[in-house]
Amino acid sequence: MTRYKISLVVESLSEGGYLVTSPDVPGLLTDGDAIEEALANVPDAVQTLIEAMRFKGVPLPPALRPIDDRTPVDLETIVSLPVAA
Repeated sequence: MTRYKISLVVESLSEGGYLVTSPDVPGLLTDGDAIEEALANVPDAVQTLIEAMRFKGVPLPPALRPIDDRTPVDLETIVSLPVAA
């Protein structure tokens, strides 16, 4: 299994739910009712895009970089906390 480091953008949709895209992977588009659901869909969406690119003979985007266990990864995350009274 190859692991990739990509940037993700999570947006709140006006009709509800969340949309995930990536400036690193043009065409990546997934969504979900909750942020966690939208993010959980990302690996399958990326795999589908990579398979389609390889099938068509299209080179992978240069920002899509394979990583190994020694590659440092910057991570921003979303934390939900109750509002203090």
